[in-house]
Amino acid sequence: MPPPLTQTQNDIIKTMLQAKTPYKKIMEAANCHISQVKRMARNLKNFGNVKAPKLKKQGRPCTITQEAIEVYQYPLFFECLIKTNFMKGLREYLQEQSFSYRDEMVAFLYDEYNISTSLSAVGRALKRAKISRKKVSISMLLFLEISDC
Repeated sequence: MPPPLTQTQNDIIKTMLQAKTPYKKIMEAANCHISQVKRMARNLKNFGNVKAPKLKKQGRPCTITQEAIEVYQYPLFFECLIKTNFMKGLREYLQEQSFSYRDEMVAFLYDEYNISTSLSAVGRALKRAKISRKKVSISMLLFLEISDC
């Protein structure tokens, strides 16, 4: 597999393809293989850019999404779909019990929202929501006190 092209090479190929320059001249100018030039021409024609867009989300699929749907079943009456934002509930839980462990958070999610998940999924969700319990240094506290004045 050839090494990926740099941004300048991509720009050169794009401008030369838009100017309808022959593939061999583009290949020599960008210092790449002709198959790369042909692929980029095809991408430019189909997608409007020399790189094809990513069709699906990259990485591990989330077991905890931003909004969960709960199904409440009332006896003998009807079924009601309620959309809840459980990350807000998890934030409120962490404000009340700031020293809780992740396994306690998993139990909270199961008890309150009926979401069965793992410890690492909770950690990833906290990271995605930018919730951290790292200690703030003394210099940062002094900076905050000075900036409040």
